[in-house]
Amino acid sequence: MHYLPRHLQAKPAIDRELESFHESMAAAKGSEAEASGEGAHWWDPDLAIYYEHLKSLTKSSRSLKSILEALNNAICGVEREWKRLIHIRDGSLGYPEKVKRVYAKWLEIDLASVSNAGSNMTDSKTAGLLGQPYLAERGASATSLWELTKASAAFKMYYRMSPKFVWQIAGCQLAFIKAQVTSGVAGGGAVGMALLVTPHMYAGLASDGRFVKQYVARLEGDGSEYPDVDDGEEDVGGEGRGDDVD
Repeated sequence: MHYLPRHLQAKPAIDRELESFHESMAAAKGSEAEASGEGAHWWDPDLAIYYEHLKSLTKSSRSLKSILEALNNAICGVEREWKRLIHIRDGSLGYPEKVKRVYAKWLEIDLASVSNAGSNMTDSKTAGLLGQPYLAERGASATSLWELTKASAAFKMYYRMSPKFVWQIAGCQLAFIKAQVTSGVAGGGAVGMALLVTPHMYAGLASDGRFVKQYVARLEGDGSEYPDVDDGEEDVGGEGRGDDVD
């Protein structure tokens, strides 16, 4: 247990740095630093790239313009439901259940429902390209072009007004988009392969070699599924739509 004194020495320093970090975030929010992109802020242009691309195509396509407008309206409705449920404080619904209910509404925003909104009718070619039904048939629609565009639109609309809604409901897709967009500078190489874990991230996630050896040795020795708690302890530590949518 000789790591404990080291832990007690480090904790005050960690607490000071965390306090300083939170103070800097609070000071930067709404300041000139945030506006210039230098301070702590919610905005990330990489995450809006799918939305912006679709928006650029609407200049020459009435069908896509109608789809984008219907998508914005649908996301607006889900965000209103998020606010309604989150503000329920009577204890009848826990936070996980609230998120689950909103997420169910989010999943209902599919290309078919948006395409049939109002007078909008999407041709089969556009529906096939956007919806990528072959992914849905294989249970892999979470990263389809439609789902990534939907997540990007939600971010563009509510990154500032309702960031918790955006990240709780579309966080997986936003992480995927970030991996795609930054692959060239994050170690993806010339081909730009999307990396969900970059080299620097991997270094922090790598398992402790000595712990692995002890774990394997114990499994081989007595068939125990879990090592003792003491194993490896010595090295602990090594209302409306968003303002930005036209």
